Amino acid sequence: MAKHAVGAPKKYTDDIIRAEAKALLQYVDKTKVPMLKEFCAKRGYCSETISKIFELNPDFSQALKIAKDLMEVKWARLGLKCKNQAFVIFSMKNMFGWRDKTEVEHGMSEDLTEKFKDITFAQVKEKLSAFCNGPK
Repeated sequence: MAKHAVGAPKKYTDDIIRAEAKALLQYVDKTKVPMLKEFCAKRGYCSETISKIFELNPDFSQALKIAKDLMEVKWARLGLKCKNQAFVIFSMKNMFGWRDKTEVEHGMSEDLTEKFKDITFAQVKEKLSAFCNGPK
């Protein structure tokens, strides 16, 4: 009796995965507005395949990181030229994790922050009340 390998046959060999990595980088390089799902669909597999199978291969994992960076740059450049910048901004937020960031300047120096770091809210409230109500 011949021995058979246990488990499902390996559909994506390392050679196939390396070829897909090369194809992905070529696609991103040659496509004006690259989208990962489009690449996957054209290659005959769903986008989940990339995260489940291909990222296990270090060559493909590196190619995917580079491809995502290049896609982000291309979409950002598109946003600079596009008439509908809101669409591009929305796309950047959804595809590349961009987000609006608001920074608030509180105006306290590090010296003041250090001086008041141990004061409780109750103490602040008491001092504020005394200040507003004046001496008793």
